[in-house]
Amino acid sequence: MARHIYVHIPFCLKKCPYCAFASVAVDRIPQDEYIAALIAELDLKAVELPADRVATVFLGGGTPSMLSAGAIGRLLEALDRVWGMDGDAEISIEANPETVHLQWASDVRTAGINRISLGAQTFSDRLLAGLGRIHSAGRTIEAYDDLRAAGFDNLNLDIIYGIPEQTRPEVLADLDQVCRLAPEHVSAYMFQHEIGTAFETVSPQAEGVLEEFFYETLGTLRTAGLMQYEISNFARTGRQCRHNRAYWAYKAYVGLGAGAVDCRVTGR
Repeated sequence: MARHIYVHIPFCLKKCPYCAFASVAVDRIPQDEYIAALIAELDLKAVELPADRVATVFLGGGTPSMLSAGAIGRLLEALDRVWGMDGDAEISIEANPETVHLQWASDVRTAGINRISLGAQTFSDRLLAGLGRIHSAGRTIEAYDDLRAAGFDNLNLDIIYGIPEQTRPEVLADLDQVCRLAPEHVSAYMFQHEIGTAFETVSPQAEGVLEEFFYETLGTLRTAGLMQYEISNFARTGRQCRHNRAYWAYKAYVGLGAGAVDCRVTGR
């Protein structure tokens, strides 16, 4: 049975005020110590889990793109040593535009990353500021271009709709920019007013407005060749995220790192 690995990297340059994920803002990521702890955890789990080969790896966060290529490479080498990596393994990492540049992109591709999920969220600088994001729309496009220049041919863009005060023209402008960039995959999430965040008490968009934004997103992406295969995920033919599909199919997976959990059910 193929094995799927989720690795949680809890560090960020800044904690976004709408985020309820397990993450912490740091000036310097303690990557050597954290990678060593991940490998130690991996070795412990290897004692009790069979040596099934790794089919997918997903580095989520936090902001995993704060890691150097060398740190990522050490982790992937450890996974290969312990369980063995499939030759066509899907190895994804989430990235914040502010932490992506051409040299980093080239280096992590050499280290083994073959799929990147770039957190655009929106291409409105007004809304990015309201969300407390540290990047601009222009920086997202530059980062995306750097990833393409480094040779990545499997890119996801994360976008959010239903942001407080977001207008229909801004939603359409976001979708237009996504279509211009032509990624292989799009994750389009409805804004969540999470308990315990600064947006918990902010009034949400009206239900009818959110419904309109959802169908605008669905129709525009479908016309662009990005077909919905999960509630929030859209992909071109053959480009669905294999790691995410493993979750939806109740496949067994291993979680490594702070905030990660295991799901050791029998794969179906």
